[in-house]
Amino acid sequence: MVTHGFLPAQNKALYFTRYFSEESKTGVLFLYPIWNDRSRFVSSFHTAAKALVYSNVDSIIFDYFAQGNSPGSESALSYQSIKDDINSAKNAFFGNHYQSFFVIVGGLAWAFCHDLECTKIMLVDPEISIAKYFNALIREQRTKEIVAFGKSKISSDILIDANENAVHELCEFELAIRVYKALKDRTIAELDQKDYSLIVTSKPGRDILTNPSLSKRLIDLSQGTVRTAKSEQDPEREDTRHNKIAEALRNLIVSGN
Repeated sequence: MVTHGFLPAQNKALYFTRYFSEESKTGVLFLYPIWNDRSRFVSSFHTAAKALVYSNVDSIIFDYFAQGNSPGSESALSYQSIKDDINSAKNAFFGNHYQSFFVIVGGLAWAFCHDLECTKIMLVDPEISIAKYFNALIREQRTKEIVAFGKSKISSDILIDANENAVHELCEFELAIRVYKALKDRTIAELDQKDYSLIVTSKPGRDILTNPSLSKRLIDLSQGTVRTAKSEQDPEREDTRHNKIAEALRNLIVSGN
């Protein structure tokens, strides 16, 4: 079964989709990354949740405050507000009702999970480096400005370090710099005390392959057809990526019960 609605959480309305089975003893919480990176995971997460419910596994997919379908002003978005939203969703839907509780995170969302209690964490196409992630945001913004205006207020030399000044130039408001400051000291090594896996759908980077802690947890789905920037309009490629992620997640969770 599937339901949709808004979860009241600390005077905020968080939009959710719940896939559930009356016989389930296992719960799964899906966590999107923030900003435009969310769109990479919408179809994959829902495909996985649909596959899991047929194995009697309950799932919740929700949007943080001011993200996706959850209303609100982005000016109020912060590291702590996202952690509060995660805990609100977890407590509202799962509590102590399940024997096993898994968390599936996309992109950079692992940075919000270092103190989250769960049976296991699955990182899907994770952004390992905080600095590289913000560097990519800066580069994307710079390209948009050049295409639109023929030049950019963001100089090319600041792309080297993704420093705080660069992030500040990315936005007229303080949102990006505030989130970056909160995240910049987070490292994926904080998850080493937890049971977690890395699932990647493109060729693993050196930051994964050369790190023994990460490489031993790697599940490489990059072989075969996967979604790329050049195949955005190719439904077969897109569907293949989603199904591969869904099957990998289902196998990990069902075998972990």
